[in-house]
Amino acid sequence: MKSTIFFYFILINFYGFSQSFPNKDWAINKNPSQVGWNPIKMKSFNDFIVDSTKVTGLMIIHKGEVVYQYGNLSQISRVASCRKSILSTLFGKYVENGTIDLNETIGDLKIDDIGGILPIEKKATVQDLLSARSAVFKNTNESIPDTNLPKRGSHEPGTYWLYNNWDFDTYGTIFELKTKNNIYDEVEAQLAIPLNFQDWNRDAQHKVSNPTSNSPMYHMWLSTRDFARIGHLMLNRGNWKGKQLISEYWVDEMLKERTNYKEVNDHVDYFRNSQIDYGYGYSWWLVQNTEDYRFKNAFVAAGAWGNGIVVYPNIETVLAFVTCEVYDRINEPHIRQKIRYKAADIFDPEWEKNYVTTNNIVPISLTENQKKQYLGRYQIGKRPPVTIKNATHGLLVELPNGRNQELIPINGDRFAIKDQYIVENILRTIQFVRDENGNVQGLVLPVVNNKEIKLTKIQ
Repeated sequence: MKSTIFFYFILINFYGFSQSFPNKDWAINKNPSQVGWNPIKMKSFNDFIVDSTKVTGLMIIHKGEVVYQYGNLSQISRVASCRKSILSTLFGKYVENGTIDLNETIGDLKIDDIGGILPIEKKATVQDLLSARSAVFKNTNESIPDTNLPKRGSHEPGTYWLYNNWDFDTYGTIFELKTKNNIYDEVEAQLAIPLNFQDWNRDAQHKVSNPTSNSPMYHMWLSTRDFARIGHLMLNRGNWKGKQLISEYWVDEMLKERTNYKEVNDHVDYFRNSQIDYGYGYSWWLVQNTEDYRFKNAFVAAGAWGNGIVVYPNIETVLAFVTCEVYDRINEPHIRQKIRYKAADIFDPEWEKNYVTTNNIVPISLTENQKKQYLGRYQIGKRPPVTIKNATHGLLVELPNGRNQELIPINGDRFAIKDQYIVENILRTIQFVRDENGNVQGLVLPVVNNKEIKLTKIQ
């Protein structure tokens, strides 16, 4: 596999289920192109994240190793509605030991709320709440106009899906009522400690009261790199380094379809005609209606602003991204969709077949005296210089970080970077420039949008 595309962009930027598990820190794969990650699409993805999103931290993990990372990965931030998927994972042990009965109703549990609960609504079970199918159409979502809600009592519990915070906040209340444990203590015991979270701060976790409901919102504050550990646990079906932290039974239950994508699309406007269709399980979004093997069986924890965990089991990959709320910036839903899609789209084990390389270019012949005139050091401003050296068939450029790359002489003072992948028929070259006496005085590196980087020969 070729890595030259990275060399070229380093030069520009310098001047412009064989799973492993993280220990203290994540392992980094320094050559992701060798395990199927398209370097050209990776560069395009990076440009998209930097230029078109407000994401503050993002990681792509493949087989337990980081193949891409961006931003501040240790900064903790409220992960918004991803809290619901996380709490769903904590239910498992208590469902299996009988502490929580998913068939109990809110009437059995004597759950009441501001304004009261209708008799028909009291039939809603804990399972209905986990599935967002309680049919308790009590508005606790500031973003949902009352006019978008069905009439109270118009549907039997279990027959209608609605993404409404009432269900999620109420099953938070039920979780603490039945287990007699604080949600955040459970996050610490079931996830933060066994997964060896790097940035967990128990003191940062606190509930937020809701003026329209008796059940507070159990918001969670996590870092990107700890967020990714939860995704990696789910990718491995609840197993962490050989220990089953969440049973495979409960993972299957969480990811079993409770609502089909067609019903989700009917009830959520921005999912219609998007790149990905989602069904719904126990508070996890399920990717459906796709023929692309990379997205099949994928599932998502999704949060407002721009927070998410995406697990792509078929390609053994986890995406985790956070948009820190302290900056008061939001990634709109269509941007979040693009992030989820573009991340997996980078993976292409046969990516090399799609590109022409410079290996087929026949170099022009240069004498040793001709090559000698290009040799030397070139610099821009006060930045460390690059060095042009002699090579067998052309020249060699050496960067200050010690990386080398051969240059192929193709026309006069124009050289192509060897092993380069030619994208959109654009050949990236280095052009040496001469003064009026014909002496080489510098080199020009063309970049995007007709811009150039000019370096001056200093010796």
